[in-house]
Formats: sequence, structure tokens, C-alpha cells
Amino acid sequence: MTPETVVPRQLPARPPVFVGRRDELKALDAVESGIAVVCGPGGSGKTSLALRWAHDNVERFPGGQLYVNLRGFDPAAAPSQPAVVLRGFLAALGVAPERIPDDVEARSGLFRELVADRRMLVVLDNARGEEQVRPLLHGGSASLVVVTSRDRMDGLVVFEQAQPLTVPVLADDEAVALLTQRLGAERLDDAEAVAELVRQTGGLPLALAVVAARALANPGFPLRALVGEPTGLDAVFEASYIALSDEAATLFRLLGVHCGPDVELGAAGALLGAKARKPLAELSRMHLVDEHVPGRFRLHDLLRTFAAELAAPEEARQALERVLDFYLHTAFAAERMLAPHWPSIEVESEASFASYDDAAAWLEAELPVLLAATELAVREGFDVHAWQLPWTMSTYLYRSGRWDDRASTQHTALAAARRLEDRSAEAVTLHLRGRGRAMLGDHEGAQRDLAAALALHQAQDDKADVGVTHFSIAWAHALNENFAAAHDHARKALDAFVLHRNPQWIALIQGALGWVSAMAGNLDAALDHSTEALHRLRVLGDIDGEAYALRTLGYVHHKLGEHDRAAVVLSLAVDQFAGLGERYGEAQCADELGDALAAAGDRESARKAWSRAESVLATLGHPDLADVRLKLIDTGVPERSLET
Repeated sequence: MTPETVVPRQLPARPPVFVGRRDELKALDAVESGIAVVCGPGGSGKTSLALRWAHDNVERFPGGQLYVNLRGFDPAAAPSQPAVVLRGFLAALGVAPERIPDDVEARSGLFRELVADRRMLVVLDNARGEEQVRPLLHGGSASLVVVTSRDRMDGLVVFEQAQPLTVPVLADDEAVALLTQRLGAERLDDAEAVAELVRQTGGLPLALAVVAARALANPGFPLRALVGEPTGLDAVFEASYIALSDEAATLFRLLGVHCGPDVELGAAGALLGAKARKPLAELSRMHLVDEHVPGRFRLHDLLRTFAAELAAPEEARQALERVLDFYLHTAFAAERMLAPHWPSIEVESEASFASYDDAAAWLEAELPVLLAATELAVREGFDVHAWQLPWTMSTYLYRSGRWDDRASTQHTALAAARRLEDRSAEAVTLHLRGRGRAMLGDHEGAQRDLAAALALHQAQDDKADVGVTHFSIAWAHALNENFAAAHDHARKALDAFVLHRNPQWIALIQGALGWVSAMAGNLDAALDHSTEALHRLRVLGDIDGEAYALRTLGYVHHKLGEHDRAAVVLSLAVDQFAGLGERYGEAQCADELGDALAAAGDRESARKAWSRAESVLATLGHPDLADVRLKLIDTGVPERSLET
């Protein structure tokens, strides 16, 4: 898909409990375009109001809806940087990663250009202040930006003609309606007690929700038993906190130092230093955490702030180290399942996964947390974690097509390694950063990083790493179509591993030599190398290397005019890459499968293969998409259908 035709749909789920706010909803209805600033105190329901209105009016914005939580008041993470948010918006609008500019001004300009002629809704939730918001404003005449914040954003109102909307506390009848939805009408038979509770909570939806949770946790108590307790959010939180068991109270405090955005059972146990299922269930019953998806728990920002303030500094730091260890050790085990052939780093981990799919699924679910954990490790001075966590994510980020995240985390890792003055870590991160630069087309930067990594590995006599770095240099040269240099470094890598009798890497480099030979037009050598590599890799059970060898063989058979045979081999390669979750490899092979099928005269099957490639490349926003679409158009697929 092209940026002109991508229609993002990023709104979170519609709020399940919502009362009143008729005037506020009407006020938002009246804002046709421009900027609306929804402000109010923490816990007043700004996000719920914005999302309820957005879902009710989604048809008004056929150009799509963008959403981001700017984490303006998140105690566990710094406010989201505009450059990072813009990168996500541009990706959602179909901009390929390599086409996203480096600096925030250029990203902002491209964003305005793409939105200028659309009618879009952009929800900037939980903004810290005007400086965070300004680069994210589209400037178009037809679209609408809804900003929610505790800050009134007076500058936006004065200079950008934003429409301000203050969210008040709930009216008494609305507060009663909220309690009725949560507790049922029968529980509210004491009208005097209900009125007093509404007064004590100040009509704040979050405070009312916490009081309702306490009532639900004590079904035998009359509501009057809750009357007279302290008022205000902190007071409500304090009352709920005091009611917790010692173990649940400890976990609640420590959740305040977690890196967010949410936590699963194992990580909660690491924070606590003990099994966490029972205390998590208690916190969930008290509505101090929200199990927003099965097995994943989160805190409202205000609750997170309150919890963090309760933890003693030493208690908090020890918990943070435990949870960073948990993420590092578990991610390390997942990476070893994904790429066991890659030279390991020194991490003592007892974690394990039963299968490749289990490891990949864990990494997918935890990726936002792992990225946040890396940032938190940097801020809190855990530099070993700050360089090792990116290493554990590297393979998954590559295979899933998240090359921008892979590049940024390796920058972080390299800085941490250099702060530690750890030359081995510096070599490892330079190597991975160089590979990332090659992926994104920065061939000069790639060779510079890889050469530096090679020199460091040679100085430390890291024989395996020297061989693998030669392999990566060959791969980077091949991407730049410098096949003579690629062949030279691949031979050096092969010589190194033959000398040290490493059958895994001998097979992988045979496969690399096959691909380089094929790209250079030496088809006989490519066939010999790839056939030998495939045999070795199947014996070793290396499905990743096998997929690449199959791709080379399919390509060679196609070039030799053996199109039917090429199609059989490439079909196997497509399925192999898909099983690995390696999206770009899947797309490349599907494209080449279409070429072979077309040459064999099977245009319908070719169209299906190209359609598969087109779908994956559109998801990745990869520039190869244009060539595949031209092939589909040649088969009779309407051009209009490819742009939606």
C-alpha cells in the first residue's frame, strides 16, 4: 500500500462503563476540524470521554484514526518523544522505514504533508505539555486532533485556536449512575450513604470506581460502612492499600517501579521475589490493577504514581534489578530458540521454551515491555541490561520486519557497552548495528561498523566471532551488489570455520556462497554450494538456514529454465520463512515463486504468489512493493484494488 491509500484504525477499545457527559459530547460534536483540548484533573475520565466520542463519530473520519498514549504523567517512563511518536504515525500511514527522516522537524513535515488532504482523527492522549504536542499537529483544514491532558494547554488555545474543553467531575446523578452500573441498583438502597460517598469522592470517575471495587470486595458490608473514610484520590487509594494483605501491598508498591506498559504473571513474580498469582488476583479484585487482556495487568497512571511513592528506594531498586533480570533471562532463552547458531553472549538463564512458536509468541507479547525495559535500564544505570536486552531482541525484530526498532535499540546498546568500557560487548553491538544499517540501505555505515567489530574481535582472539563477522561483511556487500567482496569475505568465513570444525557455520556459509554465486551469475557454483548447504542444514535441523538455501536453489533452477522445479522448491521456501515469522524472506520467495510460475505458464498460480508477496510487503511498507504490484497489474488485477 502507498501512504496515500493506507487507512489506519488505531483507536483502543470503546470504554465499557460510561455515564453522562452529554454537554461534553455535544461540545466535541461541534468541533469540525482543528484541535480540541480535553483537559481536567487526573482521574476525571478524559480518556474515556475522548474514546467514547471517537468511536461514536468514527464515520466522520474516513481518512483513518491515529491514537497514541503520550505518557505525559507516567511515573515509570519518560514522556513519549515526538520523534518516536511521529515514526509510529508515519509507519501507520504506510511510509517505509527507510523513508522516514531522521530528525523530528522533517518527520513532522512529512506527517503534515500526508495528512493535509485527508479527513482524519488524531487522538493525543495523556499529553505532558504543549512542546510535546506541537510537532504532532497535522495543520490540515479537514482533520481533527483531540488532545487529552491535565495541562490546560493555554498556548494551543491562544496561538493555534484550539477549542478548550474542561472535563468536570461527574454530576451527582451521573456519579450515582456510575455506581449503579458497577454495583447494581439493589446495593444502593441507602440513598443517604450513596449521596455521602458521591460527595466524598468528589465525583471523580476513577475514585468512584475504586470505592465501588472496595464495596464489591466486601459484599456483606452496607455502603454506610464506607462513609466517613478519607476523601480524594490519594485517600481512596490509601484506604484500598491499607486493606490489602501484606503480600499484595508489597506487590502493589513494586508495580509502581515496573517499566510498563503492562505486566504478566512471571514478571510480577520477579518484582515480588515470590509467586504473584494470588496477590495479583487480590489487586484485581480491588480494581487496583486491570487485567485488560487475559494474563496481562496494568495500572492507571495515577495508581502507578501513588504506588511508586510508597516504595522505599532500596526496595524499589532491588525489585527493578530482579525484573530486569527476569526480562533479560527469559528473552535470552527465547532468542536461543530462534537463532541457536548465532554466537551467544554470557547470560546465566534457567528459562526455557518448549518450541520456536512459543518463544516467538512470548517476544511478540512482551516486545513493548522489553523496549521500555531497555530505556529504563539506561535511565537507572543498569548498563549491562541496556546492551544485553537489545541483543536478545535482535533476531526477532529482524524477522518480524521491525528494522527501525532494531536499529534504535542497537544504538542504545552500543552506548551502554562503551560506558562500561567492555570491548567484547562493544564488538558484539557494533556487529549487530552494522547488520542493521545494511538492512536499511546504509551500506557505508554498515561496512564501517562491521570493520570496527572485526578489528575488536581479532584483537581479543574471538575466533568464532571473527568468522561470523566475515560472514556478515559478505552479506552486507551482497546487499550492495558488491559480489566480489562478498565472495572474498564468505571464503574467509568458511576457512575460519573449517579450521575450527564448526559444522553449523560451515553449512550456513556454504549457503551464503551459493547465494553470492547466484547473484553474480555463476549458476553452476551456486547450485553446488546450495545443494551441499541444504544437505548439511537438514542433517543439523537448521530450519532458518534451510529456508535460505531453498530460496537460492529455487532462484537458480528458475534462471536455468527449470521453472516447474523452481516453483516446487520456492514453494517450500515460502512456507519455511512463514513458519519462522520472517516476513521479508517470505515476501521475497513468494515474489520469486510468482516469477517461476509465470515462466512455467501458470498465470493464475503466479498471481496468487504475487498477491501473497504484495500483502506482506504492504504490511512491512517495503519499497519492493511497487515492482510486485506492477506484476499483478500485468496479470489483470485492477490497479485500484491494490491501493486499498
